[in-house]
Amino acid sequence: MHELNEVLASAEFLRPYGFTVTASAPGECTLRIGVVPAMERPGGILSGMTMMGAADVAMRLAVMTLRGTSE
Repeated sequence: MHELNEVLASAEFLRPYGFTVTASAPGECTLRIGVVPAMERPGGILSGMTMMGAADVAMRLAVMTLRGTSE
């Protein structure tokens, strides 16, 4: 889990999202989204674009649990 959070920290383009890995296992990764007002729709609802971005990142990190974090 620590190694996956290091991957997130090294990806400058992901920093505004505040993603944090909260759990991982072989082939699995759970992210927490750091909700910031810029990522919300009116009414305080998290944007779908942010949620889909989190799904994309979680999937890539899940693959890394099987193949390693080096590119």
